[in-house]
Amino acid sequence: MRMRRGFSLVELLVVVAILSLLLVILTPSLSRAKRLAQDVACLSNQHQIVAAHSTYATAYQGYHPPSSTDPTQPHWLDLMARYAGGSDDVRFCPAASGYLVSDPDQTTQPQVWGSRRHHWWLNRNTYTVEASKGGSYGANSWLHSTSGWGSPIALHFRHVGEVSQGPLTPVVTDSVWHNGFPRDSDTPSTVEAYGGQPPGGMMGRVAVNRHRGAIHAGFADGSSTRVELIHLWGLVWHRDFRFIPLVEFPWPIDD
Repeated sequence: MRMRRGFSLVELLVVVAILSLLLVILTPSLSRAKRLAQDVACLSNQHQIVAAHSTYATAYQGYHPPSSTDPTQPHWLDLMARYAGGSDDVRFCPAASGYLVSDPDQTTQPQVWGSRRHHWWLNRNTYTVEASKGGSYGANSWLHSTSGWGSPIALHFRHVGEVSQGPLTPVVTDSVWHNGFPRDSDTPSTVEAYGGQPPGGMMGRVAVNRHRGAIHAGFADGSSTRVELIHLWGLVWHRDFRFIPLVEFPWPIDD
C-alpha cells in the first residue's frame, strides 16, 4: 500500500506566506469596496429624504415643513418618515454606528450629540418627537416654513418658489445633530472630534469629516452628492448667504 506524503514544513510556510501576501494585497481593495458601498447607501438615504421633503411640499401648497424647534409642530424626522413610506433606515448613515452613550434612551440627558462616527439621539420627551429616535443626518432648517432659535424668517426658504438655486441649496446633510441654521459667519470647529455643540457656530454640526474630507448632502433640486468640507461655505444655505469659496480647517480633512 502506497502511503501519501504530507506537506513539509517548508511547503506550509510557503502557503502561509502566499496567503499573507494575498491578504495584504486585497485588504485595501476590500476597504475601498466597503467605503463605496457605504457612500452609495448614504446618498440613497438622502435622496429618499429629499424626495419625502418634496412630497410634503406638494401636499402643502409648496410650503416646506415647519421648524424642528417649534414644540407645537411635528418634528421633521416624523414628517419625513411618513412621506418616505415609514422607513426609519433612511435616517442612518452606514459610515456611522452606535451612540456616544451605551443606552441613550435611559440616560438622564434628554439628548445626545453625535460625532463623525456616531449617531445623535433625541429622547422621546424632547422636541415632541413621536418616539425616541436617532439619526446621522440633519435638516437645513433655513428650508423650513417657520423660524427657530431666533432665526430671521426673512432668510428662510419657506416656499419652493423661493429657492432659485436648487443644486446649491441643501435640504439634508451628514450632521452631528438633527438640525441647524448654518451662517456664513460661522467658522470651522477648532477640533475634529466632539460630543456636543461644536464651537464656531452651527456650520460645525455639518462640517463633520465622515466621508474622507467630505460630507454627503441632498439638495433642493432632488440630487444628492459628495461635498468637500472646504466647499461648505460655497453653498446657498439661506436667502442671503454670503459665498465663501474655500475655507481652511485647523485639522487634517483628507483621510
